[in-house]
Parts: sequence; structure tokens; C-alpha cells
Amino acid sequence: MEAVAIPDRKTSAREVHVYRVDYLTGKKFHIGMIEERRRSDRKDNGIGLLKLARQKFAASPDEAFRTIVSFESSFALRDLIK
Repeated sequence: MEAVAIPDRKTSAREVHVYRVDYLTGKKFHIGMIEERRRSDRKDNGIGLLKLARQKFAASPDEAFRTIVSFESSFALRDLIK
């Protein structure tokens, strides 16, 4: 049986911050975090993370519309720049 290296959780997952936006005042409120565990860049990283954040943190369609994610340290940022 071949030995398999188990990746360190801190290096394999990136934290993506989730915010709720108040469009009247323009302020963002931090409501939580999700982990991006993909090790490589894929086509729809940003969209997938946004859908996951909306499923986890939004209780209504209005809250889903006001939910955003930050991509400072993730592969998903490159998706939105292209």
C-alpha cells in the first residue's frame, strides 16, 4: 500500500469572508466565512463560492441578493478579473 500525504488544513484551504451589504448606506457587515478547498484554479470558482455563501447565510431572496464574498486570497479572484 502506498503512503499518501495528508495536506495541512491551514495550507490547503483559504478562508473567504462573507458580507451582507446595506445598499442604502454602502456599508458591509461581516457575517461569516467559508473555505475554498480547491487546490487549483477552475473555471467557476467565484460563482461557486458565491452560491455556497448564499445557501449557507441567506434566509430569503433579499438576503441572498445582499450577500457578497471577498476574494483577497483565493483562486476565485482571477475568475472575476478575466
